[in-house]
Amino acid sequence: MKWLRNIYYSFPIQLLLVSLKRHQLFLVFWVLLFFIIVGKFAISYGVPYLFFDPEYLDNTGYVAFSIVGLGFGAFFVSWNLNCYMLHSYRFSFMARFHKPMGVYFLNNSIIPVVFLISYFIAIVRFQTESQHYSATKIAFSIIGFLIGFVIILLFTAVYFTFTNRTAMSAEEERKKTYKKAALFKPITEANDVHHVQPFVHVEHYINYKLRPSSISKLEQYHPETMRLIYRQHHWNALLAQAVITLFILSIGFFMENPLFQIPTAASGFMFLSLIISLFGVLMYWTGGWATTAIVVFFLISNEIYKVDTLGYQSRVYGLDYSRKATYDIKAFQQISSTAQIQSDIRHFTSILDNWKKKNSRSLPSWEKPKLIFINVSGGGLRAARFATVVMQHADSILGGTLMDRTFMISGASGGMFGAAYLRELYLEYLNGYPVNIEDNEYADNISKDLLNPICISVVSNDAFIPVHKFELDSFSYYKDRGYMMERKLSVNTKGKLEKRIKDYYKDEATARIPLLMIHTEVNNDSRRFFISPQPVSFLMRPVGKYITNRNLETDAIDFCSFFKKQKGGNLTLLSALRMNSTFPLILPNSVLPTEPETSILDGGALDDLGYEPTFRVLETFKDWINQNTSGVIIIQIRDGARHEDDDMSVEKKDLFTMLTNPFGTIFNNQISNQDFVMDQKFGYASEGLKGKVRIISFEYTAERESQKAALSFHLTQREKEDLVRALYREHNAEAFKLLQQSVKSASIPEP
Repeated sequence: MKWLRNIYYSFPIQLLLVSLKRHQLFLVFWVLLFFIIVGKFAISYGVPYLFFDPEYLDNTGYVAFSIVGLGFGAFFVSWNLNCYMLHSYRFSFMARFHKPMGVYFLNNSIIPVVFLISYFIAIVRFQTESQHYSATKIAFSIIGFLIGFVIILLFTAVYFTFTNRTAMSAEEERKKTYKKAALFKPITEANDVHHVQPFVHVEHYINYKLRPSSISKLEQYHPETMRLIYRQHHWNALLAQAVITLFILSIGFFMENPLFQIPTAASGFMFLSLIISLFGVLMYWTGGWATTAIVVFFLISNEIYKVDTLGYQSRVYGLDYSRKATYDIKAFQQISSTAQIQSDIRHFTSILDNWKKKNSRSLPSWEKPKLIFINVSGGGLRAARFATVVMQHADSILGGTLMDRTFMISGASGGMFGAAYLRELYLEYLNGYPVNIEDNEYADNISKDLLNPICISVVSNDAFIPVHKFELDSFSYYKDRGYMMERKLSVNTKGKLEKRIKDYYKDEATARIPLLMIHTEVNNDSRRFFISPQPVSFLMRPVGKYITNRNLETDAIDFCSFFKKQKGGNLTLLSALRMNSTFPLILPNSVLPTEPETSILDGGALDDLGYEPTFRVLETFKDWINQNTSGVIIIQIRDGARHEDDDMSVEKKDLFTMLTNPFGTIFNNQISNQDFVMDQKFGYASEGLKGKVRIISFEYTAERESQKAALSFHLTQREKEDLVRALYREHNAEAFKLLQQSVKSASIPEP
């Protein structure tokens, strides 16, 4: 079977075997990419869609794919350069080629070619079946990708053509008696000189005409000549990687410019190229000590990360970090004393009175208004768009009175983006601006991509030492992906959210607009901050006529009161929303000016619907509510269906499942656990309010579960359309009818 032998001892197959045998770490990156394009990695978070339908400057298509092609080209080149530095000594014939780098790239392309074929098939399938794009647009997208990829290959070819020495020039240098002493040689090269590394037997290679050629026909050179060639090629490869790294870092200086906010898929490829370059250099210089070197590198990086002055610790904007608030039980008790709580209750009662006065004007003297609370769930832009369109439609069927009737809005993450945006638009309408909050433009604005600027910040800034700063209120802050998210959200909403928390004090206190209660979890002890311009100490611990035990835990903290000396009211609304939506890894866990230092987590970790502040207000003011309203309506807007109908069957466990299941169960059942707690609180609230409270739930469901919009800061056009169609699905249509009936009725109707 001569043909089998020829295949086995061909250069492409031997390169593949060497990678499988000696440097599996480099193959992990390809495995990750393959898992992404076949939909087996983070599909519920929409990661594959970022590669199948990338977006650039709010548009998809040819240009976006061209940039993704450039990113893939950078990854392809970095991978090959590192493989060349680590493997070339095993293939002694490589130095005989006139253009060895090109031959190496060509023969080391089995994995990339298989990936590209699979990737293009996935693109065509997704854009045809899911996005319903035309064949022309799909073809141009793939052509755009290939053009970007080829551009990188051309730049690489030109670079190595003019920098790599030929065998003839190396032979002339060897013949000279003058020798240069090397200060330091890589372990890989040193080993080769003493013939420690074995050579790999190869008989054929693929030439530039894509035909097999025999190795034996190549011209022979002295071993020292080949060593000189390899050394110079390796230095050129290292320089090329340094240039790629510096180019990526330079983007950080322009990352606020929309032109440099490249598609997330391109940023992903570039990030992988940086990681593979880092590992490759460490493995090249340390040889058999590579694993130790990588571990030491991460240990050193971990220590560097702790240095606050280097900008790794993300901050929220508007606070004074030069003064530290003492974070302990005594401090909590000081701002939640009985006298302070009673004072805050009187203030909150005056807001309720103002709300009642406003909502009683159009009612008969004997009729009392319904008190409405809105709870919105987290879920990235999926939740943001769904919350927006639900509130817009609810406002429409209520004759434009939703915001007037609503007393308080609370929730988590993306849902609060949409709610805060609509509330601000309504305030502009009250101030005389020509705004119609039911306009589709606003739902489109809140749905625009946020991932591109986040990811380019990670690649060009956050992954290294952040050096970019800005000033606000004479305070200096480092720019990071949290900052970039805020800037892009501001741009998407046309600057409407560029306000401070304190700016809403008067409009909330007079009940012109609903209160917005933002919350976030403290990573240190699982307490939560309630962020509001109004004093809310009564939310910090249980209060009531018969509660006399002052030792009850304060599980929540009034943010603005606690950070009074740090100018808590100056906190920007965008930073508050970011704190409320700190999805792990995607956004940084911001630190606060406290002693000891505290960091925050996504508000949805404790309360994904914002039900906790709602039920605490209901409990505190139940007497006022019973006396002054005809009932309470809690509008819940969920980015998914409740988990009551989940499949409770358990698959037979293997060893891995048995070891990991306890942790997975805690995470996967988090929302269900919150629903259980909420139902208990609803039961207690119903007793206290004599049954005059109803939850009306709107839930986003897709026609098919596999077509459900991803939990992400990026939405495809199909996902945006599906979120609007969800309004008219049966359960939501019934919920809108119930809302109309509940608002018009003098009592709470039965469902």
